[in-house]
Amino acid sequence: MEKDPAKSSRVREHMEKHDLDVIISRFTENVLYFTNVYPITGWATCFIFRDEDPVLFLPDSEMDFTTRAIIDDIRPVDSPGLQSIKKAMEAMEIETSRVGLELTKEGLASSHLGYEVAFPSKPTFDLVKSTLKGCEIVDATPAIDEMRECKTDFELEQYKLVNELNYYGLQAASELLHVEGISEMRIATECEKAIMDSIENQDGVDFIRSYAFVMAGPNGIKACRPYNISTAYKCKKGEFVMLELNTHVNGYWSDLTRTWVCGRRPTETQQYQADAVNEAIDAALAVMLPGNPWLDAYNRSREAIKKSGFGELHTPFLGHGIGVKLHEKVPMMHDQVDPSSLFKVGNYCSVEPGLYLKKMGALRFERNVAITQDGAEIFDEFPCLL
Repeated sequence: MEKDPAKSSRVREHMEKHDLDVIISRFTENVLYFTNVYPITGWATCFIFRDEDPVLFLPDSEMDFTTRAIIDDIRPVDSPGLQSIKKAMEAMEIETSRVGLELTKEGLASSHLGYEVAFPSKPTFDLVKSTLKGCEIVDATPAIDEMRECKTDFELEQYKLVNELNYYGLQAASELLHVEGISEMRIATECEKAIMDSIENQDGVDFIRSYAFVMAGPNGIKACRPYNISTAYKCKKGEFVMLELNTHVNGYWSDLTRTWVCGRRPTETQQYQADAVNEAIDAALAVMLPGNPWLDAYNRSREAIKKSGFGELHTPFLGHGIGVKLHEKVPMMHDQVDPSSLFKVGNYCSVEPGLYLKKMGALRFERNVAITQDGAEIFDEFPCLL
């Protein structure tokens, strides 16, 4: 059984800071964070104590997937539901404690299934309040968000693994583009398949899901939106083909983008544009140091793009946090970010400047980066080349 003592220390530190005796967690991503067990149906319930070891109540049908757990006490539940949660609370004998619930969490990271996941809401919260009558119930969301801001060495190893497997998908997609006439959907499908197939020779992977989205030529102008969609559009020689790739392995996410020229023969102008985007990434990485403002990274990247002459093709966004959810709050790099927000050791994020052209398409490269004591470390290895 794997352990993460740095995680245990971090959790206790923030529970003390927020004066929490117990946290009762049901959101799949938070249960994964606390236990390294990735819930499937959403009925897992984790009790995190400030001064005792955590306890996870898990549907019996999901007990096969606990081999990577970082906690010892995992108890099977044969009939998951609100009544099983009530029984779990009674078994914990929680009395006059300050109990934290996920009361104000916004945004739901789904389970491995990607559909029909249960999550805590008013029925769960009312049940806790009626069962733990002698306790003070407070919102634990701010404390949990702070815990998740900085990754431990154990967590960073999980992000290295997912990026290792991403390489196979990006390679498969790039090889399709030596000819024209390939649809966006086929490129996306082949990319996803290559990543899924890669686990045949990989130990320690129970869950893997890869979501590739390809936007080529005129579709690329829409790629700066907060979502991307693949269509039946067939790529034409000489236009940009952008692939957005969101993959998780065992619930730990990556968020990458690569762009190629259909036909793989970029013009001088296209190569200059690609160089400008890579230089903007390098400019950001140079100032992504512990204690430096997030805004500095955005500003340096933006300045590099403007210096290259492509400022009007660039959007005011650089990157976001990544973790047990694809998009996490910390760090967040854009033109309106609070100047007092600073990088910390253990932050893990995307760096993704791009150019968006109406006819030629989107040219975006996206790297996944960890903040170390010595600066930014890139976790993805597939080259950013047209």
